[in-house]
Amino acid sequence: MGFTLTFIQCFVLFLPLVAPILLFLVTIIVVLGQWVSHIEEWNKFDGLYWSLVTATTVGYGDIRPLKKISKVLAVVIAIIGLVLGGIVVSLALEATSFSVEKHLDTQTLEKLKKELSFEDLGTNLSKKSGYNASDCKKSPAKILCIPIIVCCLKSMLDKAEIDEFPNVKNTH
Repeated sequence: MGFTLTFIQCFVLFLPLVAPILLFLVTIIVVLGQWVSHIEEWNKFDGLYWSLVTATTVGYGDIRPLKKISKVLAVVIAIIGLVLGGIVVSLALEATSFSVEKHLDTQTLEKLKKELSFEDLGTNLSKKSGYNASDCKKSPAKILCIPIIVCCLKSMLDKAEIDEFPNVKNTH
């Protein structure tokens, strides 16, 4: 529960730092949506609804622009929405990182960093899980190896003895 409260506190404390950017982006999305609603002859609420659905890249399809300029503006709204979402995700990641560092003692944190260091990743995976990660290092499509690495890390953590990480509770 302490970790969750720390995360929420960090997220709320960091929010005012990016609030002007978020408000600016939301304002652009709403203004462009109202412009499209005028072009397409929709009512104002439908324009607001459509712009927010488009910005979140959900796109239900119940309302859609038919004119070329409206379609171009839809792409602009979607791109701005991606930027907006990226800022919120990066804020959440920063709050998570801060919370993890606060709630794990330094010894456990250093041990996890050493176990999960990128340079030694292949060696650690080979020793602990039997997986040979050298194939991923040679592969031009290294990104395809990420799911395999994640599965190996999960199996390593599942096999980890409770004594190795005394401050991490096993929920299995």
